[in-house]
Amino acid sequence: MVQHDNEPTLNDFVDVIRRGFWLALIMASVGAGVTYFVSSRLPPTFEARATLVVSSQDPNQRGFGTTVVTAPALDVTTYRSAITSRPVLADAFRALTALNADAAPNGVVDSLGRSVSVRLEAANISSLLRIHARDENAERARNLANAVAGAAVRWDEQRATRALEAVLDSLSLQIISIDRELAAAGDDTPIEGLVRTRGDLQLQLSSARAMRTAAAGRLELLEPAEVPLTPIAPRPVRSAGLAGVLAVFFAYGLLLLRGALDTRIRSVEDLARLTDVPVMAEFPRI
Repeated sequence: MVQHDNEPTLNDFVDVIRRGFWLALIMASVGAGVTYFVSSRLPPTFEARATLVVSSQDPNQRGFGTTVVTAPALDVTTYRSAITSRPVLADAFRALTALNADAAPNGVVDSLGRSVSVRLEAANISSLLRIHARDENAERARNLANAVAGAAVRWDEQRATRALEAVLDSLSLQIISIDRELAAAGDDTPIEGLVRTRGDLQLQLSSARAMRTAAAGRLELLEPAEVPLTPIAPRPVRSAGLAGVLAVFFAYGLLLLRGALDTRIRSVEDLARLTDVPVMAEFPRI
């Protein structure tokens, strides 16, 4: 029984490299040159980074007799999603352009979302949120990163004051109602109870306002973004080198595919390797 040994040898690899050397060299040179030419003419992209710190602990502090109201704790991944949400990005757009967020053209907020990414660095007690903003202008990238960071901090503070706003509105309405009753009361109408109630409501309103002023979120700006000095893209040299390497692999891939699809016998060595039988003689080529 004839045994066929199809395992490639070192000589086979050397032969493949030798036969495809010039093809790989030409394709690598062309691919690297074209990639370098195209990438070197692309507009630069700058990336700025602002850092937020989010605490998972409740401060439970009291200062000057006022309880510090803190926003409810959220999972750090929720903060990451909230930073790239439409309300936060719309607030950032308003801070950048000094316009009403509702007046933003369609697609502007989505465009900001594509230019902003958030990376999370978690820890046991606190976590870091890295806000990356990209733009063709270095200063605009810096401004965008800081605007999104500021909008995220304001959004977190609003979570802490949302319940207090409802309390303030309720107390204000009650005081207005009592003022109307006092204005409509006659000379013989007892108003001591109304005055006492109004005084109590006024004290509660002042306390609620102080709590709103002292309210704090869990997000804090740790490091504002600065103007990036060098662009992150394009990088013509790196892109050209990568394109050259891929062209070499592509060239030898084509060569191996061509050899696998070619079943013709071109030499005595091919016949001996195919049949695993030594060639005793051959007819001379005429």
